[in-house]
Amino acid sequence: MVRAGWGVAAPPRLAQVISLATLAVNTVVGYITFMAINRETTTRKLVSLSHEKVREIEAYRFDNRIKTEAEAIRRLIDLGLEASKRERK
Repeated sequence: MVRAGWGVAAPPRLAQVISLATLAVNTVVGYITFMAINRETTTRKLVSLSHEKVREIEAYRFDNRIKTEAEAIRRLIDLGLEASKRERK
């Protein structure tokens, strides 16, 4: 079985059909299901967070009306780095 997305398990062939249909629908709607990344200027990192930390990030995101979780995390990192620099002075 292959995960077809959104927690749906499907046989491998059906998963391919579901994936192609999703891409086709998303293309018609006007967006693509993957994000373009400039590999020369961007590095991806995978981190594990406690459930509590995830709830705090989501609260920050919604309080500040930030569209994506990734952007909220980037802003929090920037704020933490700026605060750290001020403490060292």
